[in-house]
Amino acid sequence: QRLLAVARLVLRQPKWVIIDEALDTFDGATLSRVLSMLEARLAGAAILNIGRSQQNIEFFPRSLAIVKDVERPALKPVRVRAGAIEPPPAVAAAYQET
Repeated sequence: QRLLAVARLVLRQPKWVIIDEALDTFDGATLSRVLSMLEARLAGAAILNIGRSQQNIEFFPRSLAIVKDVERPALKPVRVRAGAIEPPPAVAAAYQET
């Protein structure tokens, strides 16, 4: 099923590709084939891979590691209202004053 999704990507030729942990499930040989196909067929696309595996790290020229910092407070959850993200109170007040 994941290989079929990769084939669809190649056929559609998108400019942006977001892969959410799909590459983590492939074995080494299959992953190599998939990455080669992405490199050859989607050379002009921006590919964002969200995953845990480090085996494909050399394919992606840049990486960002997100870690939990227990010494700092966590971000407050975002409030969603009617399908839109609710702005912080200070921003909302500024818009109401104008």
